[in-house]
Amino acid sequence: MKTEILHASESNLDAIADLYCECFNAPEKNENWDRHSTIDFLNERAEEQSYFMLTKGEQDNILGLSIGCPFDNTIIARERPYPIQKGFYLSVLAIRNHYQGRGLGQTLMCQSILRAREKGFHHAVVRCRASNKAMRHILKKEKFSQIDEYESALGGVRCNRLVYLKDL
Repeated sequence: MKTEILHASESNLDAIADLYCECFNAPEKNENWDRHSTIDFLNERAEEQSYFMLTKGEQDNILGLSIGCPFDNTIIARERPYPIQKGFYLSVLAIRNHYQGRGLGQTLMCQSILRAREKGFHHAVVRCRASNKAMRHILKKEKFSQIDEYESALGGVRCNRLVYLKDL
């Protein structure tokens, strides 16, 4: 497996959209993503100056994805103005269903955090569903602290969201 870092504008959005739809249209999430809405979402990430980090398998197929950008560029920073200076926002961490439970998510998160630190960020911010036990487990292992909980909608579904912070 290898990791590749791309600016969002350089990315193959079709392949990334396939992975995103697989991961976020899962029954337990009940979100309503289609190719068009996913491409729109990914283009919005490009406008936030995001980069995409991809984990690829032997035949260059995408197994995992993280998306990150400066926290100040995000809608969450405008909606919930936390006093965070030089923050990096990890907006997406997704692993294909067949590859989950193998440590790829934690590895991809660690690589994203390392890149953020190398780029001069001082804090990492992550938001996830309160019901996402796998992500919450990774965040606990990586020493993130919960700083907020609120309800919001994404993908056509309202749910409780948790916000986590880690000093880099």
